[in-house]
Amino acid sequence: MGKATWTWQDYKRRYGKTDTTHPEPPPPEPEPLLAIKDGDRHVGERVAELRRSRGLSQQSLAEILECSFQQVQKYEKGDNRVSPGRLARMASVFGVSPAWFFEGLPVPGSSAPTELEKRAKRIAMYLDGMTPSLAASFEELISSAASPAAIKAARGT
Repeated sequence: MGKATWTWQDYKRRYGKTDTTHPEPPPPEPEPLLAIKDGDRHVGERVAELRRSRGLSQQSLAEILECSFQQVQKYEKGDNRVSPGRLARMASVFGVSPAWFFEGLPVPGSSAPTELEKRAKRIAMYLDGMTPSLAASFEELISSAASPAAIKAARGT
C-alpha cells in the first residue's frame, strides 16, 4: 500500500496548530505549470490582434504564409501550434520580433495583466500600425481627453 498524502489542513485538524511532537506538515503543492494549450492560445490571440491591426483578412495572411485560411483560423484559436519557422515568417511580415508573440504570456505565480495593461498594449499595437503624423494626432486626442493628473503623471512631472 502506498503512503497516504496529508494536506496541511489534515495535519492541523488531527494534531492542532501548536503540536510539536509530530513531523512538519508536507510542503505546499507546487503551482501548476502553464498548460501548453494556454501558450498556443496566447500566441494565436497575438497573431489575430496583429493581423486585424494591419487590416489583413485570414485569407490574405494565409496567402502570405502559403497555407490555407483554415490553418490561420486554427493558429488564431490555439487549436494548432505555430511552428518556429512560420512564426519567424509572421514576425518578418509584420515587422515585429518573434518574441513579440509571447509578450504578456502568463507566468505561473505571477498576476494576470490588468484590463488597463491589456488596453495599453492594444493601443500601442494600433499606434505602431499608423503613420507618424496619424499617431501624433491620436496621441494629441488622447491627451486632450485625459485628466490633468493623468497628463502630469504621463509627463513624469
